[in-house]
Amino acid sequence: PTGLTDRIYNRVRNWMFEYKHHILRKGVVSKKILDFGAGTGSFGAYLNSKNWTVSVVEQSDKARALCQKKNLLSYKSIDELPSTERFSAITLWHVLEHLPDLENTLSQLRNALDDQGKLIIAVPNNESFDAKHYKEYWAALDVPRHLWHFNSKGLKKLLKSNGFCFIKDHPLWFDAFYIAYLSEQHKGHSWPFLRGMGMGLISNIKAFFTKEYSSKI
Repeated sequence: PTGLTDRIYNRVRNWMFEYKHHILRKGVVSKKILDFGAGTGSFGAYLNSKNWTVSVVEQSDKARALCQKKNLLSYKSIDELPSTERFSAITLWHVLEHLPDLENTLSQLRNALDDQGKLIIAVPNNESFDAKHYKEYWAALDVPRHLWHFNSKGLKKLLKSNGFCFIKDHPLWFDAFYIAYLSEQHKGHSWPFLRGMGMGLISNIKAFFTKEYSSKI
């Protein structure tokens, strides 16, 4: 990448890989993980380099081919997983909001976890300050690609009704900056990057007190 935005994006992505890995190491008993909706497998490859046993589910044929090039055990759908396969963690990084059949998917994910397994979900938070500020211009609405929009209470209720119990949540601070930047572009404002950085900072400061971060794990 040559542009400033691209360089910042890649630096932040690497920081976020370290942050997510820290969360996994603190909360997971063994290093066997399924990354559901893995995209091109960049995070899976990062975990491989940290001696995790990684499988991925990715619907896109092109993205899954890239996962395979990264030596990740790859499946097109969760239905292809061996019936006896169990994981210590299953991750969905900004994936749940794209899924048409939440109930069935969550049931399948629960069955693929071992007895101590953790389900780790990251989603945008429609109760965040930036969501309320940008309203219909909020980039994380992303209609029609995002089929669902969540707040913490609703997500916990959904998961509880599907056999999970809540343990802990974590902020995704950098999402506020990126979403605000895109939202400023949607509004057609000049200097969207600088405006987005300012609004992302305000959103994070307010979330420090309200715990309503732009995106949450």
